[in-house]
Amino acid sequence: MLKLRRSIPVLILAAFLCLALCSCFFGDMAREAGESDFYAFGEDTVPSVKSVVGSRSVTNVSTSVNIGNTVKEYGYRSDTVYEDLTVYAQHLSDNGWMITQDAQGDEIAGSIQIAKPSVDEGMILVMDIVYNGKDFTLTMSKLPGTLESETDAVWEE
Repeated sequence: MLKLRRSIPVLILAAFLCLALCSCFFGDMAREAGESDFYAFGEDTVPSVKSVVGSRSVTNVSTSVNIGNTVKEYGYRSDTVYEDLTVYAQHLSDNGWMITQDAQGDEIAGSIQIAKPSVDEGMILVMDIVYNGKDFTLTMSKLPGTLESETDAVWEE
């Protein structure tokens, strides 16, 4: 029982340090989402929402690995979601991004997928944009593949 009492403060300290490290990591990613003019994805950079439409409230930032591919997700809240995303998607389109899945939905809720060749040969950046009410999420991944035309993406398996 004495050993258990001595280890409780150590366990509490370890848990506190883990939470602090996680919040620092999330803080850096949230700062990138809310303050930076671009999102870094390896050697690729993607214009940020802030750089195109101005600062928006960051609601979620995460990075995960799905079948060996890194996936970055940025969630935002805005009173002008549809307008923001129209301007943002047009800006990306004007700068080499191509629509790979036509817009689905309306001014309230919907989605679109766009892609661009990566600086890494044989790879493409894919961005799924989903919006609903006052929230929207950008989900980005880098996948092996090529873009053959403005509407045709070919992913390699």
